[in-house]
This record gives sequence, structure tokens and C-alpha cells, in this order.
Amino acid sequence: MWLNEDGSSTVQRTSQIDQSQILNDYAIRACPGIYQELIEKKYELRITVIGNAVIPAKLDSQKFGATVDWRYDTDGGEKTLSAMTIPDEIAEKCKLFCKKMKLNFGAFDFIVTKDDEYYFLEVNPAGQFLWIEVYEPSIGLLDEFCRLIASHDANFVTGAGEKLTFQNYELSDQRKDQREKFKEASRRAKLNLS
Repeated sequence: MWLNEDGSSTVQRTSQIDQSQILNDYAIRACPGIYQELIEKKYELRITVIGNAVIPAKLDSQKFGATVDWRYDTDGGEKTLSAMTIPDEIAEKCKLFCKKMKLNFGAFDFIVTKDDEYYFLEVNPAGQFLWIEVYEPSIGLLDEFCRLIASHDANFVTGAGEKLTFQNYELSDQRKDQREKFKEASRRAKLNLS
């Protein structure tokens, strides 16, 4: 995302192009990109690997009609996100990918076709994940992430005990104090800039 001088923002998004746009050498040199064949989707997956935990989330991106980029063409996951189970083979391949790339964390993006074929798109080694728990609290990612960091061990196994959720964190006194300190610091910064 780029913040423009007028305060608006510009985001890079996935869009459908045609052959004439690819054949324009100047356009390709001026604005390189990643190109792939359009795959008709049944739905999309964000599979988050945290240590040895594999946590899939289904994005029913086609629920309200065909979309190319669910982040902008739908509700951004708010009403189309749900927990789901994936085949063991896919989960194991995600873990193996992380192991070979020496990643303790990976946010994998997949497309699932109408024939239930899984297409790997990318892995984000520092991908955002809290939005998933915000929209679907049953998908507990914050707890897994904190346990990984606290364990200092990529091979950690989820522990027992009270789970840390983003919702509980947002309601905590600690978070309220942080918000107040941030507001105060922002107020002071504005005064110093005047």
C-alpha cells in the first residue's frame, strides 16, 4: 500500500489482463509483475503454518459471484471466512515447504477449483494473520503465534491451558493502557509539529 500526498492510498491488487497487455514490451518493462493463468475458483484458502501447527481458513470468495481478488472484490473476508479441514497431504506439504525454506511461520495462499484441485499461489513469510481471528474467532492464530515465540523452538507443539485470543487481548486492561499511551503520544506529536 502506498500513501499518497493527498492522504488517499493506492494498493496493488490482482487483476485480470488480456493478451494485448502482455505483448506491450514497454508496459512490461515499466511495470513488471507476476503473471499466471486465470484459474476458475471454487474458493480460496489461507493456510497459516506456525511451527508445526497448520491452521487453514476458507475464503468463500465466489459466494457473491466470480472474483479475481477477494481482498477488494468481496467483503475482505468478513462474511466469507470460515474454519475448515484440509487434506493431510496439503498440510504436510506446507510444513515441508516451511522446513526446507527454514521458515517457522508461513501464510500460504491457495486456490481450490470446482474439481477440488489445490493450486499453490504463494507463501508469505511474514504474512498478516490476525485479521483471520478477528473475522472468525474460532480460528485461534494469536495463541499459536505467541506460543511459538515464547518456546524459541520451531518444533513446538501447542500447549494446554488458557488460550490467548485477539478478542480477549483487545478487551484487556493492558491493551486499554496501550491505546491511551498511543493517543497521548499522538497528541504530543501533533503539538510539537505545530
